[in-house]
Amino acid sequence: MNNINIIGQVCSKPSFYEQNGKKLVRFHLTTREVIFDLHGNPRKISEKHRIVLGGDAIQLIDNIEVNQTSIAIEGKMKYSYITIRGGQTRCIPEVIANEMVIL
Repeated sequence: MNNINIIGQVCSKPSFYEQNGKKLVRFHLTTREVIFDLHGNPRKISEKHRIVLGGDAIQLIDNIEVNQTSIAIEGKMKYSYITIRGGQTRCIPEVIANEMVIL
């Protein structure tokens, strides 16, 4: 089963585009967590996630303020592979969102 639930803050301006006649939007979501090392010291970790969203939720994302809006996403992981300069292959993970809720 390929399922992911993620809650975070929108951290990039949404980029709207069309693919195979379907309207989509791409943006980044930042998640933050605190973990503790072996000595009990807290360490903050932030990660960026690339999100692709389609359907009716596109209208919601158009009104979101970057770095101020928290959202919840449900979807699946997809991995794309591209070849960059020098012939190296690079993996690009994306969350393909099925549903989005503004928190």
